[in-house]
Amino acid sequence: MIPRTNNFDFFLQSIISIVLVLLCLTSCQTSPKPKYSDHAGINHRIKKHILKYDNLSEQHKTKVRQGEIVEGMSRDAVFLAWGKADRVQQASTNGRKSEHWAYFASDPVSTASVGYGGGGPWGGGYHHGGTGWGVGSDVHVVDYVARSVDFASDRVVAWQRSR
Repeated sequence: MIPRTNNFDFFLQSIISIVLVLLCLTSCQTSPKPKYSDHAGINHRIKKHILKYDNLSEQHKTKVRQGEIVEGMSRDAVFLAWGKADRVQQASTNGRKSEHWAYFASDPVSTASVGYGGGGPWGGGYHHGGTGWGVGSDVHVVDYVARSVDFASDRVVAWQRSR
């Protein structure tokens, strides 16, 4: 049996910490597609709101089925293509009312940390102080605006989409 010394323990803890940090950093995942680009969702909204769909122009019907929007579309067409907005903001500029719809998505963000610390003899139990390395990891979900639409006079005047 190899006798363990403080130097050996420090070396072993350092190697284990480095390996764990590398594993945490390589465990990134891609996020699922946002709900508004789901063609099953589009078809469900069209079936549920067939009268709104029937009132659209042929060009707008094609765009809705593709999950796309264009300037000049109505609120109904945008709803059918992208679904219900996660946030709606209304505004007025010089007496002209406008509306901004925002659609959110989220991405997982992996974090890792390595620390070295020490403690005094107040630990209790069999641990009576000392120093050592610590490793931690976590995944946080970060929300962001993935798509947005601006309306004026009930028509799309601008839109944005993240890639």
